[in-house]
Amino acid sequence: MENKGDFTIKYDELEYIEENQELLEKLCCPICKLPYQSSSVRLKCGHIFCKEHINDLLDNLNNIVCVIDNNVTGIDEIKPETIITSTADTLKVKCPYHRQGCNWEDSRSNLLGHWKNSCKYVLFNCSYPNCPYKCVKDKLEEHEKDCQWKPYECSYFKCTFKGIVKDKEEHEKVCQWKLVKCPNKDCNVEVARCKFTEHKWKCPNQVRDLNFLIEKSAYLHKVCTSQYRKLEYLKRRYEMQQKILEKNEELYSIFPIYSLHLATAIPRHLNPMEKSPSIELSEDNMCATHLNPGQEVGNVISNCHIPTYQDIYYYEVKIISEKKGSQEIGIGFCGYNDSASKTDIMPGWKLNSWGYHGDNGNSYNEKGYGTDYGPTYGGGDVIGCGYNAINRSIFFTKNGEFLGYIKGTVWNKHIKLYPMIGMNEGKVKVNFGNKKFMFNIEESYQDLLKSSGNKKVELRDDRNEELRSESSEEIGENNPNEQEDDEEEDDEEDDDEDEDDEDDEDEEYNDHSDSEEYLYDDNSSMYDSSLSLNEMTTLRLQ
Repeated sequence: MENKGDFTIKYDELEYIEENQELLEKLCCPICKLPYQSSSVRLKCGHIFCKEHINDLLDNLNNIVCVIDNNVTGIDEIKPETIITSTADTLKVKCPYHRQGCNWEDSRSNLLGHWKNSCKYVLFNCSYPNCPYKCVKDKLEEHEKDCQWKPYECSYFKCTFKGIVKDKEEHEKVCQWKLVKCPNKDCNVEVARCKFTEHKWKCPNQVRDLNFLIEKSAYLHKVCTSQYRKLEYLKRRYEMQQKILEKNEELYSIFPIYSLHLATAIPRHLNPMEKSPSIELSEDNMCATHLNPGQEVGNVISNCHIPTYQDIYYYEVKIISEKKGSQEIGIGFCGYNDSASKTDIMPGWKLNSWGYHGDNGNSYNEKGYGTDYGPTYGGGDVIGCGYNAINRSIFFTKNGEFLGYIKGTVWNKHIKLYPMIGMNEGKVKVNFGNKKFMFNIEESYQDLLKSSGNKKVELRDDRNEELRSESSEEIGENNPNEQEDDEEEDDEEDDDEDEDDEDDEDEEYNDHSDSEEYLYDDNSSMYDSSLSLNEMTTLRLQ
């Protein structure tokens, strides 16, 4: 049986009128003993069967056993047969409706065209969905005019009801916009059912007797009760919103957050225009899946760079793959200026990118090789990634635990960082603040700010050690007799350089403070913070 649109050809009911009986027998299926259907297949042994019989030939191993020579053919080794089936389609048949009076006789391949164009006895399905009615073509148009499954839209003013014709009668009984006539004597006004009660109390022809007064009193009582309940509900909503507002103000006082008018300039989802071809996005561009695991590295970045006015930015990524332990996934930031270089690398492999990789637990700082950093991660883990703008350093968390800052800093303070995910397998889901983080960033915010000062001191000490080692090498190359004089001169130069560095730092800090006076001013609309400018200065100088 083969379905062709609205028509179904029943091959076992076709009546063949082929005069060449020998040809007819050679074109018959060995199982059903009928001419091959249009969808027939050939086995590896060369025998041909109708496709609908293949399931009857399967063994316990899902292999096909030929009923003629018992040869075994794999399910993926069968091939469609076209030559024999094309020959079978040339056999001459009668129209299946010849008993109803159709005299058509032609090749089997033309049967469908006959049904659609010229047969007066074939049954057509109604064109409306779910309608089971079938009739000949001449009566189909008449049926569809009054079909109960025909789409119906209420025609009354402002009514938006949509259904089918058989729902029309029931809907009109309750339609609030259907016009009803006023029952009062000498009143010929027609009003919508939803406004009939209002008209009833004002109708000049209404008899105002005791029953009318009782009915109106009950109506007013019902209206007052409904309004009172609505007021109580609004009061509870107001109290709830007040509690939420107080809680937010408390959070804002310890964790500066951007204002609503800047909310568009933050990462909200992954960017479908900035991803590798091997990465597929789903769930409103919040999930990323690698389509070719193990073949090529792919990555994707956020739709927007992180805010430049926040001291600390943070986001999380959940690994939702089934594989546990470790996976070839990298999470971090990139700051490329050209779009072409943002794809097909892992975070930290190239300049202006930093990342933490799950397959080895190493951190990567703008280089193709990593350094020991933290544990590996895989399916079920939640990895957080943050950027501290004060010391221009990047930190990570795993399952809510702080792992510390990675080695190296974001040397270019004017760079715009994009959250970046690189992967060679698996599936991840990002959280840019749409939901609550696993890592308690609000409670850890002040600690992160305090650790910023320590990180600055460590960086300054490392730089001084490098300068001292370079100067000692130069001294070793000089003449020994001049070494003492050179050391004295170097000490004086170091003192001068220290003074110059302090002056430069003061100038740089003063410039930075001027900019922060706008960012952290309590009267500024950027965001509200309980930390005053002096307190922020104290934290930065620690």
